Amino acid sequence: MIRYIRINLLLYKRYLKNIIFIALLFCIPLFSCILSKSSSEKNTSNKALIYVEKENSAVNSTDSPDKPSSSSDKSSDSSDKPSDSPSCNQRQSLSDSLITSLSENYNGVSFEPCDSLEEMKEKIYSGEYDCGFVIKKSLEDHIKNGELNNDIDIYTTKSSLITPIIREYFFAELFKIYAPYKVTDYISRQDYTENMEDKHPGFIEYSETTIFKKFNYYMDSDELFSFKYISGNNRKKIDESLSISYIKMSIPGLVAISPVIFSFIGAFSLYADKDKKIFLAFSKKTRGIYKLTYILIPTFLAGISGFISLYLFGSYNTDDNHNKLTLIKLAAVMLIYVLICSLYTFLLTIIIKNIHVFSCVIPVVILGSIIFCPVFINTGDILPFGKYISYLFPPEYFLYFTSFIFR
Repeated sequence: MIRYIRINLLLYKRYLKNIIFIALLFCIPLFSCILSKSSSEKNTSNKALIYVEKENSAVNSTDSPDKPSSSSDKSSDSSDKPSDSPSCNQRQSLSDSLITSLSENYNGVSFEPCDSLEEMKEKIYSGEYDCGFVIKKSLEDHIKNGELNNDIDIYTTKSSLITPIIREYFFAELFKIYAPYKVTDYISRQDYTENMEDKHPGFIEYSETTIFKKFNYYMDSDELFSFKYISGNNRKKIDESLSISYIKMSIPGLVAISPVIFSFIGAFSLYADKDKKIFLAFSKKTRGIYKLTYILIPTFLAGISGFISLYLFGSYNTDDNHNKLTLIKLAAVMLIYVLICSLYTFLLTIIIKNIHVFSCVIPVVILGSIIFCPVFINTGDILPFGKYISYLFPPEYFLYFTSFIFR
C-alpha cells in the first residue's frame, strides 16, 4: 500500500510539473467562462416583432422588391353586422394579451412589441429579427363581429427559414382569442336568440359570458386534446431549443469531453513507461492496478477542473443552484464518470498494444463523442441511429445524468 501511494505521488508530481498539462487544466474553466458569457450576452432564440397599428396610422401592405416581403391573413368569413368601435385601450389590451400568450407558450421564439412600422421593417431587413406581424386597427372590430379579413400583415425576409413555424405559433394564439367571439357571433345571429332576448332580457350577455368561461376552462384543462413535441435526448419541449436544436455550445458538453482527452494523455505516459520496461518491477497481480493508475490520475485532475467549471459557470435547472444536495449529486456523477473514462481508455490500451494504432483511434473516439453523444452537435434529432451509436462513447452517460442538474 505504501508503495502504491508513493507511485501515486510520483505520478501527480510528474503531471503537475508539466506546464502544458497545467495550462490544459486551466483551459476547462476558462472556456466554460467564455461559453457562459457568450450565452448570457447573446440571445440565441428566434425573434419576431409585433406592431399594433394606431388609430391614426395606415399600413401599406406592399413594399419594394428589395425590402422584406409582406403577406396578409384572409378568411372567407364575412359579416355586415354593425358594432361599436372599441376604444384604443380595449384594442390594445387584446393585443397585449396576444403578445403575453405568445411569450409564455413558445419559449423557442421571442415575440417583442414594436413602436412603429418603419422600425419593424428596418430590424427585419437588417436580419436582427426573423419576421414581424402588423395587427391592424380593424382587428378588434372584426374579431368581435366573428370575422377575420385582411387584419394581419406579415413581414419577413426570403432567407428566413424559421418564419413558417413562427407564423403557425402566432395564428394558433390568435385563433384562441378569435374562437369564442366566432361562437357568440353565430349565436347572436340566430332567430331564436332574438326571441329569447325578448322573453328574457340579458340572455345574449349571459350566453356570451358562459361561452367565454367554458372556452377558457377547456383550454386550461387536461380534457383538451393536444400534442407536445419532446426531444428524446433530454425530454424537453422541442420549441424551447428551436434555435439550437442541432448546435449545442454547452458547458456540460465541454466538461464531458475533457476527462476523455486527459485519459488519453495518461495512456501515452503508460505506453512510454511500458516501452521502458518499468512495469516489470511490479508483480503480475498488481501490474494492472498500476497501469490503471497512470490513466486515472490525469483523468481525476480533469474531473476536478470540470467540477469547478460546472459549479461556477453551469446553468442550473433550479434556482437553488448551489445547495449541498446539488453539489453532492454533481460530485458523485463526476467521480463515477472519471472512473468510466479511465476504465474505457484502459481497456483500449489492453486491446491495442501499439501506440501508433492507439493514436489513430483517439480522433475516432473524440469525433464520435462530439457528434453522437451529443457534446456540441446533436445528431440524435437528425439521424435515428445516432442515439444507439452514442452509447459507445463515455460522454453520453455523463450528459444524460447531468441533464437532470443543468440546462
